[in-house]
Amino acid sequence: YDFDDLVQHGYLSVIKAVKLYKIGKGSFTTYCTNSIVNNFNALLKGQIKHFREVQDEGVLSIQPYDFTLEDEVIAFDQAEKIKLALCNLQDIEIKIIKSVYMEGRTLKETAEILNIKYRHAIEIKKAALNKLKKYLK
Repeated sequence: YDFDDLVQHGYLSVIKAVKLYKIGKGSFTTYCTNSIVNNFNALLKGQIKHFREVQDEGVLSIQPYDFTLEDEVIAFDQAEKIKLALCNLQDIEIKIIKSVYMEGRTLKETAEILNIKYRHAIEIKKAALNKLKKYLK
């Protein structure tokens, strides 16, 4: 967009704000400013979405990516970090994480298998993920 387009969108935002503003619901200046900012953000999101669209079907025929030695080293390093982080968890936490994320079970199924209440499984999983996040930083 050029400057004149943005000014025009700003004017349209002000007109829309005047139409939608309810008297007595706070400051009109604040409401109008927020309206302009929100509409510019929506405009920006629309542009970003536009750039992500695939225009050419030839783009879809991308050659498969061959992993390089560097990719394998990075993946191995990440796997080692995850293994070390898992060692810092309690046994029940490891079982829940493996069941849900590595074996593809739902948390409800995992809770039934481990013979614990679903709500307790949620708390254990949340605590385990927080610990993993802390260890992997």
